Amino acid sequence: MFGYILLNADKLTEDEKRRYNEIYCGLCHSLGDLHGQISRMSLSYDMTFLALFLSALYEPSENKTDKACIVHPKKSKDFVQNKFTEYAADMTILLSYYKCLDDFNDNKNIIAKGGASLLKKKYDEVEKKYPWQCEHIKHYMNELSEIENRNGSADEAFNCFGKVLGVIFQYNDDIWGKSLYKFGENLGKFIYAMDACLDYDDDKRHKKYNPLIASDIGKDETEEILKVLIGNSSEI
Repeated sequence: MFGYILLNADKLTEDEKRRYNEIYCGLCHSLGDLHGQISRMSLSYDMTFLALFLSALYEPSENKTDKACIVHPKKSKDFVQNKFTEYAADMTILLSYYKCLDDFNDNKNIIAKGGASLLKKKYDEVEKKYPWQCEHIKHYMNELSEIENRNGSADEAFNCFGKVLGVIFQYNDDIWGKSLYKFGENLGKFIYAMDACLDYDDDKRHKKYNPLIASDIGKDETEEILKVLIGNSSEI
């Protein structure tokens, strides 16, 4: 369900691309530092965007260095770490845990069940640090599962997953809190809709739940829906 918030390198300056790559690598290192090297496999562009977005807004102190790693063993790469690469790493663990649970509940995937078991200890650590986020995300993920199980409408599913991203983007209940929640909520709706669009044919063929199909929305209507949802995000 993640991996849709991609870098449009053609529209960025060299400095902007360098900054993106530094945060991307910084998040990867933060995952390894906080949650073990295997957790770096869950690195995503979406959580990179989260770290980049919050860093630009709050401008925290940063540690910039360079180091070779498993992925790039022959050449050192510059990377930046701050409290938001750490926050994004924690949220990555939280989302990965629920993704494994969801995959197991949907498909009885034993590998996913094993993944959830491996992540449980790290999830508990994140829950202690961010109880508000974990409490609300648990509630909304359970609600989303219920919507999917009863073949709920597109609006229900989009709105529910939007709340998950809203909670994640609202780092603090401060002057930016409500705007960050609203931005994340609209972005979450877009991500869930994009996932439904890409799975449309496969879900229809295998008679699996898809919010668009459940609401009798044709594939030719999906582009306009995506434009509206991403447009709502950009207006916050």
